[in-house]
Amino acid sequence: MVPQPLFYMRGWVYLVKFPSDESPGQLINKYALCLQEGRLLQNRTSFVGVLLPTCKTNEPPRVPPWKVYVSPAESRTEFGVLVDCGQMYTFPMGDVIDTAYTATSDTMEKVNQGLLFGVGILKVEDLKRKQDKK
Repeated sequence: MVPQPLFYMRGWVYLVKFPSDESPGQLINKYALCLQEGRLLQNRTSFVGVLLPTCKTNEPPRVPPWKVYVSPAESRTEFGVLVDCGQMYTFPMGDVIDTAYTATSDTMEKVNQGLLFGVGILKVEDLKRKQDKK
C-alpha cells in the first residue's frame, strides 16, 4: 500500500492513478492539480482537480483561455505542462500516490481565470477587458 499525503490543498499537485484511455481497466500515473481548499477536504474521500498533461517540445505552446501553461522549472518536467481548466475530474484520495509540488500564486491566478472561462462564467469579451486593464 502506498502512503497517502497527510494534507490536500488547493494548488498542490499530486501524482495519481488514473484510468487509461488506450487500455480499458489499466491504470496509469498522471499529475493532477487540486482545486479545492484544505478544510473542505478533511472529511472527504475525494477532491476536484484537473489533469496536467506534459508538453512535447521546448517551445511554450499557444494556449486557449481555458488552458494554462506551466514552465518546466515550476512543473519539474522536461517541457512543461498544460492545466486544462475545461476538464475537471473528481479524484479518489485512495488513488493518490504522492505529492509532487505546489503551484505558484501567479500560476493559480491564471488557473482561476481559466476556470472562470472554462465553465462559462467569463466571456471572451470580459477576458479581453481584464487583459487591457493590466
